[in-house]
Amino acid sequence: MKYFYPLASFLVASCSTVQPSVHVKPDLSCGEEIKDCSCQRSEYPRDSARNREQGVVRVKILVSREGRARDVVVERSSGHRRLDEAAVEDAKRICFSPATRNGVPLEVWTTLDYKWVLQ
Repeated sequence: MKYFYPLASFLVASCSTVQPSVHVKPDLSCGEEIKDCSCQRSEYPRDSARNREQGVVRVKILVSREGRARDVVVERSSGHRRLDEAAVEDAKRICFSPATRNGVPLEVWTTLDYKWVLQ
C-alpha cells in the first residue's frame, strides 16, 4: 500500500497567555544551528491510512524562550488516537521563532492545526 503524507496546515493563533500583539510561529527555515529540529512532515500513520482515518488535530504547544516545544497537548482530537499521537510527536520536533516583547523572548502557548487528509 502506498503511504500518504499529511497536509499539515500550520495555522498559528494568537497566544492565549499574553497580549494579542505577541505572536509565535514555526521557524520553517530549519537552520543548521538548531539541533533536533525538523521541518519534514510526518508520515501518515500506516494503520490510519489503511483504515482511511482522516481529521484535524489541534495541538497546544508551550514554546520556550529558545523556540523549542516544552510541552504539547491535544486541545481538540481528530477522533483517531494514532493521528492525535502523530501530531503531538511532530509538534515536539518543530523549532519556532520565539515570541518577543520589547525584544525580550517570552515563553508562550500557541496552537497548531494538523489536517490529516488522504489523497
